[in-house]
Amino acid sequence: MRLKARSFIVLASSALACSVLARPAQADSSQRLRAPVAPLALQPAVATGSVAPKGPEQGPQAGITGQVQDALGRPLAGARVDAELPGAKRVASALAGSDGRFEFDKLAPGTYAVVARKKGFTPAVEIATVKRDSVFHARLVLQAKGALNYHISARLLEPARTAVSARSGGSVYSFGRKAISHLPQGTAAPVSQVLLQAPGVVQERYGRIHVRGDHGDVQYRINGLILPSGLTGLNNALDTRFVGRMALLDGSLPAEYGLRTAGVVDMHTKSIVKNGGRLDVYGGSHGDVEPSLEVAGTQGAASAYLSGSYVQNALGWNPPAPVEDPLHDETHLGKGFGYFSDLVNPTTRASLILGASAQQIQVPDIPGKTPGYQLAGSSTASEAAAYPSANLNELISPSNYFGLVAVQQATERGKWQADLFGRMNTLDYHPDPIGDLIYNGVASTVSQNSQNGGFQADGTYRPNPAHAIRAGAYLSLQGTRTSNDAVVFPADAAGNQTSDATESIQDNTSAAAQWYSLYVQDSWKALHALTVNYGLRYDAITGFDVTNQLSPRVGLVYGVARGTTLHAGYARYFVPPSTEQIGSGSFAKFENTTNATPTQTNTQVLPERDNYFDAGIGQRLLKKALSLGLDGYYKDQSDVLDGGQFGNSLLNTEFNYARGVTYGAELSASYSRKRLSTYANLAYSHAMANGVATGQYNFSAADLQYVANNWVYLDRDQEFTASLGASYRVLGTVLSLDSLFGSGLRYGEMKGPNNFASFPPYEQVNLGASHAFDAPGFGKFGVRLAVLNVLDDLYPIKVNGAIGVGEPAYAPGRSYYVGVDKKF
Repeated sequence: MRLKARSFIVLASSALACSVLARPAQADSSQRLRAPVAPLALQPAVATGSVAPKGPEQGPQAGITGQVQDALGRPLAGARVDAELPGAKRVASALAGSDGRFEFDKLAPGTYAVVARKKGFTPAVEIATVKRDSVFHARLVLQAKGALNYHISARLLEPARTAVSARSGGSVYSFGRKAISHLPQGTAAPVSQVLLQAPGVVQERYGRIHVRGDHGDVQYRINGLILPSGLTGLNNALDTRFVGRMALLDGSLPAEYGLRTAGVVDMHTKSIVKNGGRLDVYGGSHGDVEPSLEVAGTQGAASAYLSGSYVQNALGWNPPAPVEDPLHDETHLGKGFGYFSDLVNPTTRASLILGASAQQIQVPDIPGKTPGYQLAGSSTASEAAAYPSANLNELISPSNYFGLVAVQQATERGKWQADLFGRMNTLDYHPDPIGDLIYNGVASTVSQNSQNGGFQADGTYRPNPAHAIRAGAYLSLQGTRTSNDAVVFPADAAGNQTSDATESIQDNTSAAAQWYSLYVQDSWKALHALTVNYGLRYDAITGFDVTNQLSPRVGLVYGVARGTTLHAGYARYFVPPSTEQIGSGSFAKFENTTNATPTQTNTQVLPERDNYFDAGIGQRLLKKALSLGLDGYYKDQSDVLDGGQFGNSLLNTEFNYARGVTYGAELSASYSRKRLSTYANLAYSHAMANGVATGQYNFSAADLQYVANNWVYLDRDQEFTASLGASYRVLGTVLSLDSLFGSGLRYGEMKGPNNFASFPPYEQVNLGASHAFDAPGFGKFGVRLAVLNVLDDLYPIKVNGAIGVGEPAYAPGRSYYVGVDKKF
């Protein structure tokens, strides 16, 4: 086949050359064809675009220069280029250099067929007519024998974002596609469960996470694009199936990263290597059924990826009690994701990202509760019999929709990227009209609608090899509307019910905010082994508040020895509150009712401001198979953001402590060699605060007095956190294990010695096995088995009495799952 292809190219070259020669010739054309030519030799390629002028003593000469590229405009180093005369007579050869360039000089004037060849590509031919004392410039484009796909185009433009997203001075923990697929649940694992394998990440209720003792404050990116702020329950809204690789960045981050800085979850879509897809059915304990479908395709330089999944189980929220099967806890969740990309030209890519999720969750019930309030014409005993707490029917329905359209360009000296983004999310709460009244004293129908739109641009310019200057801008316009139709009882100043007759209160609120950001930074290679990343960031917010901050950043990375790297950094952070969680209700409307707030004071919530210090060391050993890391951090905080569900409030509310301190250390290790891959992480953390600066209405006067004079541990603090895992391939089967350990989250209470207490230590062990089969008539398919919480440890995550906790939450018990997937 190769011989036939070569013969075809030679014949085509000869035919083209002859057609040119058949044109009317000038008087001296025959002389040119008979002129002596350079002897056949494999010459080293020269990365130049011209031939030096000949001296007066030289005879008539001509030259050919050019570049060999693939269809996406990438240089093809090592391609063989031949200059041939009619009849396939080769007169000169060269190998393309690292930049794809080649040069033939000392050629006789005439007409040549320039043929480029490289394994895996279809040869390319260009007819070159060169004249005396001139140079012909050729551009040879080789088409890949396989289909052009996203993987190829991504390799051209992906470094652009890597160059803009400098990571100097901070910590990076990466998960490749293989590492994700080798988790016990594989790609069925939620994003939050993947992130729990990184050091310093602590689990919360409903799939939420804390990074290094911080309150949420996590930024998510897909292919370098910032996802719009305010997506509700983002860990559930995003599907791990589309992820090709994922990294968690934390510590002292460069100026590029702002607003949400506890951690940056940087996700990249997986490569599209061919047209096809994957059908997966996964499910097991708690009535879990999770079908999913992925479809991908390419057409020329354009590619598309679509995925959709549906989840149904009886474990939507963490159980409110240590039970195997919680009551009234069914959930339905649908998710969709789309990524579309096209190369406008060899250096410019346009892309579109779309995402959607819609969920309906039953609020789990706690049996045996005693009614706290009395309805007209009934007694507490009769109400308990008629409306047992195990039969309450409350529903929460969150939904998220987001989209981004982006353009990215990579040039010789720089790269830039710009995108427009938008999102809309809703959150509806449907109460049990009778049950909520007699058990909670209020039945509220709540609906929240939030939008966010804006613009982002980043770019990098390399004036010389020692500097990479980056700059960017960000604009976000946000708005939230909340309606609350509440039914309550009258009450006295102490909150005691004074009548069994109800009254209705309509409380509609809104909040708006605008976020503006600018940054500039330079990655300076000061020495061969030392890189300094320094920059300045400006952030401002308007709307519910008007304030700003100028934030310096500096980070250093120093390679002290082969395989050993030190890093250190300082970052000033500015963290605005979430617009969706700004408490702006009309407290006076609920005064003297069973839904009254403990106090009426409500200072407007403020942005948090931090001074963050970070330093660490990394070591690569055993031919880079073993990686070790040690990192320490200290954060001095003012106006510390925190939040939670307070009392009968159905939406999370943020507030500020006056001052806070967070510090800790992390130790990480990973080893990967052939069939075996292992990792282990250990983290130590302390997060404390004092003084309630805003949102005082959430607390009683006694609590406000206590926290004003005492440091309290934040309920997101866990002193020791550890994770470890391993996977091993044997006889085509991947065996996997991961485990989480924690000393227990703090109670976070504001009184007495209990403030320093924490939940009991816990350990969760998960096991998995996966194998690919090849059945006659059916083809290849995969099977996965997983057992979660093997030790059946029903450990508590939250309990009543902690700061901002309405209901307790426990970890699910031992669960069994099986999955079958088929590629097509």
